[in-house]
Formats: sequence, structure tokens, C-alpha cells
Amino acid sequence: MASLTIDDLDDEVMQRLTARAARHGRSPAEEARALIAVKTLEKPAGETPDDAPVQSSDRRPTQGWDDDKERRLRRILALGRKPDWPFDQKAETDALWNFVE
Repeated sequence: MASLTIDDLDDEVMQRLTARAARHGRSPAEEARALIAVKTLEKPAGETPDDAPVQSSDRRPTQGWDDDKERRLRRILALGRKPDWPFDQKAETDALWNFVE
């Protein structure tokens, strides 16, 4: 993984980033990574994906490509984060069923 250091970040920007991270249950570093991922993975309007077939007549993707679906998928994936601690999914499910019974 690569790393990035941002110097001279405005205090207000950092405060807003920290508040946003708290709302999403993340650290400021995790929030910054998510924001960067979302913005860099989005394709600007009118730009086609690198591997999409392009019609020469109008430079748009051919049938079957749904740019909006791809954009939404990338935003959802960028929201994913690892759990704060390891957990046993089977034990959690068993505990839930024991509670229901």
C-alpha cells in the first residue's frame, strides 16, 4: 500500500474531517481514505471506463454498460471498512438465535 502525507492542512478542514469521520464511525485517516477512493474511482461525466467498448460514432459505451450502476457500486465499496476487532460470525449468529428462542 502507498502512503500519503498532507502538509499544511487547514484547521477547519481537519475539524470537519474529524467530525465527518465520527459520524461514520471511522478514524480521520479512514475517512480520508474513503473520500479519496470515492472521488478517484468516480468517472467524470462523459468519460467512459477504460475497458468499455466505445462506439466510434458518439464515443459512448455500447449497450449493456450502466455507468450509474458502476458509480454507485464503487461508492458502496468505498464505505466498507474492517471491523474494529475480530469476531466469530458463527458465535454471533448462535447468540442471536439463542436470544430469539
